[in-house]
Amino acid sequence: MFMPHFAKGMGGSIIKSPLDDDFYKFRMAVFVLTYFPDVHVTFKLIVRTKHLPLALIIREDDLRLELDLARECAFIDEKDPRYISEFEYLAGYIPEVVPHRQFFRSFKLPPYELKRVGDTYELSFSGRWAEVMFWEIKALAIINELKSRAIAAHMTKNERAVYYARAKDRIYRDLVEIRDTTQISFLGFGLRRHESFWWESFVTEMAQGVMGERFLGTSTVSIAKRFGMPTSGTMAHELMMAAVALASSESPEAMIHAQYDVLRKWEDLFSDGLIFLPDAYGTEQFFRNMPDDFARHVAHTWKGGRWDSGDVIEEGERHVAFFRKHGVDPWKAEKIGVPSDGLDVPLMQKLDRHFIQEKVIRLVCGWGTNFTNQFKGCHPRGDEQSVMWGNPVGLTWNEICGGQSIVVKVDSVNGIPAAKLSNNPNKATGRADVVERDKKVFGVGVQEVQDVLV
Repeated sequence: MFMPHFAKGMGGSIIKSPLDDDFYKFRMAVFVLTYFPDVHVTFKLIVRTKHLPLALIIREDDLRLELDLARECAFIDEKDPRYISEFEYLAGYIPEVVPHRQFFRSFKLPPYELKRVGDTYELSFSGRWAEVMFWEIKALAIINELKSRAIAAHMTKNERAVYYARAKDRIYRDLVEIRDTTQISFLGFGLRRHESFWWESFVTEMAQGVMGERFLGTSTVSIAKRFGMPTSGTMAHELMMAAVALASSESPEAMIHAQYDVLRKWEDLFSDGLIFLPDAYGTEQFFRNMPDDFARHVAHTWKGGRWDSGDVIEEGERHVAFFRKHGVDPWKAEKIGVPSDGLDVPLMQKLDRHFIQEKVIRLVCGWGTNFTNQFKGCHPRGDEQSVMWGNPVGLTWNEICGGQSIVVKVDSVNGIPAAKLSNNPNKATGRADVVERDKKVFGVGVQEVQDVLV
């Protein structure tokens, strides 16, 4: 039986296993070890939610403790013969990790740099890419769970009971509505901004019970292992960001082609479940700049693409147009779109009506923050100004609860600054001058500005 973090006390390690991570991180690690083994990177924490004073909510000593404890995690061979080792479990899903067994078995998260600046934190991770990349998800999971623990610590026992009861009722109703009003299938994508590992485990088990076969599992490897359910994932923007940054020392043309070189290398390593991610430098330019012969190959042989920014219907239509341009009917060919940006029930219903009911393209939704951290409006004193650890935070409890837009992104590669443009300029990351340079290189014009909620 899973007990919430407040029931077990506020202490305890948040990260307990190397498998407390997203599936795609392990595939990407194989990719990096194969093609970029000596590349060094720096990742940095970015708080996109305005006026969120993390340092007033999360105490520095607590954050340091959890980051230190995460560095102690290593792959283990479980003693009970009914279980298999964590590494062998991973290899069952990603056979390509086996040649890198020694790397994973001896792996330890590299050091971090943490500094409080005013009411927020500067947090960064530098070192060998294949090692540093594993900080991203774990650091975000730590920050979000510490935020949840702080919220719970400032409630009475009865208030906590109401808080979690409201959230349980909400997620149950959402799951039933998705099941009964759509044909949507979804995969849990919510580790990085979940309320806690306990809560993610709870909603994952509930989704399995309510949705049945239309719940396709979770990208959180440790939770998939715990429940004996499928785990899978796609790829992340960091691959394109790093490849483009490295190519920036050559020429603008090399930068444009770097995004396709990543796909070629990815296909050389992984032959199944090929899902491209086109929006790192804008989806429109991704399809426009792709060489015709390679575009035709991708359209016919890759399974589909992930839609991670911009208007989700417009993004989907761009993917559909790409397939059709190269002679592929995405519905008949059973191509897949993977919407994954800020999904909620109304948006999934809209997607279902537009793409599935009209037999345009099949969908596997990557439901993230609003699946694993849907607590906004659940606090019994939601409209009250919050005070944490004796300090006024400047936000109401409702404004603090639930998922916030907090990310960890590649900042530099071998000392070269990196950027991401996205389809939404509010999701762009990197130095302003680098962002502007990349817009010119990739031919990105005026973009629609959209709020970033998660």
